[in-house]
Amino acid sequence: MRKLLMCAGVVLALCVATSGVAQTRYSTGAVSNYPANPCFGPNLPFSVGSAASFRGWYALAGLPNVSRWENNDVWGSDFRDGASADNEPQGGSDLPDVYFYNGHGICQAAPKATDSDFIFVCSSNGQPNSTDIGASSRWGNSPGRLKFAFIEGGMCWAPHIMWRLDRAYARFKPEVPYLRTLAPAVYRLFGIAEHYDYLAKSLGEDPAPLIEAGTSSDDWLSGICDAFSIVCELPYYSSPILEDTGPAGLSRRDAVRQGVARAEEIHAEIARRFGELSPPDHRLTRSVADYVRKSAKRLAAEVAHAEEPEYAREATRAEALDATTCRAFYHLVYLGEVYRLAHMCSEQRMADEIEAYLVRHMGDVERESALAVLPIRPLVAVQAGTGLLAMAGA
Repeated sequence: MRKLLMCAGVVLALCVATSGVAQTRYSTGAVSNYPANPCFGPNLPFSVGSAASFRGWYALAGLPNVSRWENNDVWGSDFRDGASADNEPQGGSDLPDVYFYNGHGICQAAPKATDSDFIFVCSSNGQPNSTDIGASSRWGNSPGRLKFAFIEGGMCWAPHIMWRLDRAYARFKPEVPYLRTLAPAVYRLFGIAEHYDYLAKSLGEDPAPLIEAGTSSDDWLSGICDAFSIVCELPYYSSPILEDTGPAGLSRRDAVRQGVARAEEIHAEIARRFGELSPPDHRLTRSVADYVRKSAKRLAAEVAHAEEPEYAREATRAEALDATTCRAFYHLVYLGEVYRLAHMCSEQRMADEIEAYLVRHMGDVERESALAVLPIRPLVAVQAGTGLLAMAGA
């Protein structure tokens, strides 16, 4: 038996066959109408539209739709195990590879980890309307074929959010400078070998001392099967400038140099303050020590890589902001760790001085960028939707 529910993780890695893979089949069930008698309300006006938006993703890929029921045509029995239930030929949830449901769910008012979860529809057929999915659903057991289910996904806004994020991503370069572009904002996944080669070429020396972490799950998986992996990384904040393709008045190379110079100043401040402390063996101590030891050469590698011909053209304002202001932000995070270590060591004067430095430089970042924090819900929805599309394409 195979049972796979909603996967909203950042990394999805699959072993897939190289040929003869059947197209992913999908179904949707959406319930917007919940009259007070007999279904207790309230109505969910966006459920049907959410299912339509979900189908739009798969229709664009030309994938086959098995069923698309709404309101009274979504039966409680569609989700319960059985030949005339979840394998019912016209609408059972175990018929397709992927099923999307948007409607009411029920749980206890103060649920515990062991309490049941219910799908609750509103239909005159296939009753009862409620289904205990833990006790009554057996997706993927023969003859069923369901592999992926979205339960109350509510994703009608996800395609629009993906479009906006694609527009923003297409306007500046990836954080890892040696990625190979497959499409706007889509890059080939890299492993430890590519990272080693980049550092070796940029520094002109063996970079092994700078690489202490292991490689990715994709590297490991590729040695076992014909692996397909996808990493869906999304920003936690954004800025209107990151969509500005107007000229910045300097080359991409100069933007990188300015950003690195700014980062080197912050790195020097971190190294000086950290060297004045005698912190205990703590995860923050190890983090800052690793940063101080390795960052100088990593920054040197970025400057060397910026000598490549593609950095000679004029930068857009989005690229300039990313190379200068956003770069500074990431390095200031480590100074925040030194601030915490100063408190741990009872060095209050140093902590106050570091705080003043942080306030000044973070104020510069805020003024230059107008950064705004992005809400987490659409970001997670994009990650989950990416997983679904990847499975459909596999």
